[in-house]
Parts: sequence; C-alpha cells; structure tokens
Amino acid sequence: MRGLGSPLIVLYNYFLGVSHSMNIRKNRVAAVAVGAFVLIGFSSMGAVAGTMITGDQIKDQTIRSNDIGTAGVGTSEIRDSSILTRDLSQATMDALKGATGAKGDKGDTGAQGETGATGAQGATGAQGPTGSRGKRGVMGPQGEPGLANLAAGAGYTNEWPADGEMHTALGQCGEGQYATGGGFSTWGGDKDLGGDNKSIQITVSAPYFEGDYVPVNDGGDFRPTEWVIKGYNNGDTMQIVRPWVVCADVAVN
Repeated sequence: MRGLGSPLIVLYNYFLGVSHSMNIRKNRVAAVAVGAFVLIGFSSMGAVAGTMITGDQIKDQTIRSNDIGTAGVGTSEIRDSSILTRDLSQATMDALKGATGAKGDKGDTGAQGETGATGAQGATGAQGPTGSRGKRGVMGPQGEPGLANLAAGAGYTNEWPADGEMHTALGQCGEGQYATGGGFSTWGGDKDLGGDNKSIQITVSAPYFEGDYVPVNDGGDFRPTEWVIKGYNNGDTMQIVRPWVVCADVAVN
C-alpha cells in the first residue's frame, strides 16, 4: 500500500505545481486530468488495502530466499528460540557442524574380572566300537639254539691228603656236551653237601677245556667242557673234595 501511494502523491504535487505556473484557462484540461488521476489512484489504494495478503493465503514451504529482499528479514524479526532444526535445510545443518575434534587419550585398563565358576563335569561318553584286527606281523628271525640234556654231577674219588700241597679236582662233561656251570663241596653233611669242613681252602673254581685251546672270538673266549677245582687241605686228615659240573647239549655255529 505504501509502495502504491507514494508515486500518486508525487504525481499529484507535480501536476498541482504545473497548474499554478500555467494559465488556468489553458490548463483547465490538465487540472481536470490530474484530479481524475488522483481519484483513480486513491481508489486503487483502497482496493489494495481491502485485499491485503496474510499468512493464511500463503502455503507452507512456498516462500523461497529469492522472494525476500536483501536484509528483508533480520534478527529483530525472528523470535528467540523459535527456529528449530526442522526449519533448516540439511545443507545448512551440515555447514553448522564443527570440525572433528582430536582423538582422546586411551582410557585406563579395566580391573580383572572375577574367575567364573568351574563348570560341571561332563558325562562319560559311550565306549567306541572295537577296532578291526590288525594284520599279522612279519615272522622274526630264528632264535639261538637252546640247551638239551641238561644235568649236574660230581664224583667221590677226589681225595686231598693233609700235606700242605695244592691239589686238583676235575668234573668233566660227556662227549659233545659243554659245561654251563660248576662248583665244589666236601664229603658229608646234609644231602652229602658237607659245608662244615673248615680245613679245605679253594683257590680256583672255574670252567676249562680238554685238549687244545681253540678261541671262538677275538676276546680269547672258549667253549668249556669241564670244571676245575684247585686248593689245599689244611687239616690233619685226608678230605674228599667233590667237583660239581653242569653239562648240556648246546647247538653251536
């Protein structure tokens, strides 16, 4: 309304000045025209005022930034705390966001949690099926020959006189047999084993061989065929010394 009335007033003043400066007779037509124009202008102003646009006639979200003049809306026209985030565009909200702050320091390690309770013992599983029988192993090599016809014996014919001299008692194996052990005993005692004769002193009790010495390895070992006993009779009377020998048939290579 203000924008329409101001030009009319200016025009009215202009033509009014013209009418005073000119001859009234010559400018009567002009004066009449000015009056008519002024009347028309004021009529138009009344019409505009009667049809003023209000917020009820404006559809929401239809006014754009190009519909508002530069500095048309200022801080004084906006009520405090009346603009909400829903009133702003996404681009505006993005522009209002500040820069990402620096990464904070790492927090302290939390305390050790308590140890959980021990779980219950699980049930014993079912027994698995019996496995299949394995293949028969390879037969091993032939073992060493064993002993046969094992026997031990001693005679009663070895008499040692009480003369302080060394005497010998000899137990021999049969033909083809080897001596596997031996020893001695004196006459008398339980089961003819003696045992209480303190006059006999034995200095040798060992396996030996009959005939030539034939070693069977680099260590000088031999295959014995007899057992030899040597010693003294330190008593006052003759004593019987029995040479024991254990003989057997032994398969040798």
